[in-house]
Amino acid sequence: MSQLVSHAHVPTMVLMILIISGAMAVAVIYVAWGHSSRDSLRWWGWSMTLNTMAFVAFANVSPAASAWPLVMGNGLMVGAMGLAQRAVTVFVGRPWRVSWLAAPLVVAVLASYLWHDQPALRLPVVDVAVLLQALWLVWLALPPKALRTHWPARIPRGRRLLILGTTLIGALYLQRLTFALMQHFSALDLTTPGLSQTFSYMLGLVGLVLSTLGFILMHKERAEDQLQRMAMQDALTGTANRRGVLAMLERAVAQAIRQRTPLSVLMVDIDHFKHVNDTHGHPVGDEVLRQVAQRLQARLRGQDVLGRYGGEEFLVVLPQTDVAGALKLAEILRRRVAESPLHVDGLRIPVTVSLGLHSGVPAPGKGSGAEMVEAADRALYRAKQNGRNQTQCEPSHTAEATVIRS
Repeated sequence: MSQLVSHAHVPTMVLMILIISGAMAVAVIYVAWGHSSRDSLRWWGWSMTLNTMAFVAFANVSPAASAWPLVMGNGLMVGAMGLAQRAVTVFVGRPWRVSWLAAPLVVAVLASYLWHDQPALRLPVVDVAVLLQALWLVWLALPPKALRTHWPARIPRGRRLLILGTTLIGALYLQRLTFALMQHFSALDLTTPGLSQTFSYMLGLVGLVLSTLGFILMHKERAEDQLQRMAMQDALTGTANRRGVLAMLERAVAQAIRQRTPLSVLMVDIDHFKHVNDTHGHPVGDEVLRQVAQRLQARLRGQDVLGRYGGEEFLVVLPQTDVAGALKLAEILRRRVAESPLHVDGLRIPVTVSLGLHSGVPAPGKGSGAEMVEAADRALYRAKQNGRNQTQCEPSHTAEATVIRS
């Protein structure tokens, strides 16, 4: 096996890299073409194109050739890494500087031109430039705060593949740098068959394939996340929809059971909302819903969850909140809506809300999110029956019946 690897046909390996790299470049650019949301894929496709062109140039490098194939090959390789960085920054929304591409490009081109016949000077400079680019690309691909405790679990699979592939490419140039510093230039001659040459080609090819597949998977994962968020979000108000808020409520119940902490649920209903629709029309009613949702959301904590339960009803989940804290917040929300009329299309529309509260410390086998919602809904019904614009609290094992009126 080692003899087979050491005598691998160099032109065949170069041709294989050209075909695979070129095919992936065409495929990525084709998928991204005409879609502004896929600009990062387009940048990656152009990066693959430059990588393919670099190997075309390297295939023409020989002792008898001029310096230009070497200059072009190294320049295109550095350019490919720079465009890959650009692709990742577009995807993650980070700023990108032209200097990240220009600085290593100038260094690699000058070193290749000035020292094309002096590998002891040229190789360390070029290899360090590309190695630093690879390390920077890995850093860009890491999610924010990924280096905290349990950081591998915070990295999606697509990014892991990209990081692994780029790390392999970095390892290739680290190997080349090591050989160059040790003056083993024969091991760096990619035109001569040998174990080192075969390893270099295979490491580069595997790194190229893994990083590209990882980048494509990153887009797939993002699309799936967006679809999931759309399935859990109310299109009108931008809050969670009924399915989404109930799912988050069940998670909050499970957490409260584990930690033995209180959990509160608020049902909020816009008073006389049908009258708003009948008087001003449904477009105005929709805007009233949006503005009420904004006012409610503005007074909630980061851990609280607001969702549109249905029609003009909202559900608020308050983790780690006892009945006293929930009643205090309910009064803040009620006043936030009632004390300042809404303004829609030049109309001044006074709006109030009624609230139903249920609070307690969930216990295993005793109650669920659905039962808490039912209890809060009963309290809301009493609030509306008793005159609206008030909060009613459903009795539980942690609180007596309570009412707050305007």
